[in-house]
Amino acid sequence: MRVNGDVQHYPSLNALIGRAIGTEIPVDVLFAWLAGEMAVADGWNPDLSQHASGRIAAKRTGSGPAVELRLVLDNE
Repeated sequence: MRVNGDVQHYPSLNALIGRAIGTEIPVDVLFAWLAGEMAVADGWNPDLSQHASGRIAAKRTGSGPAVELRLVLDNE
């Protein structure tokens, strides 16, 4: 990741995303959600009911700060 012209390296995609958005998300199951698969992530409640129209959401229900993840997929 490049920040103010400096290149920063991270040991994993989880670490990079955590740094970029300020909190960790379940990257390991995110790809399953993107494919429309209901995968389990501890402390997260995914909503794939609108996946067919290109929208997915997930809320963190476990420990840590409240997080709501909303993604809109563009197939164009």
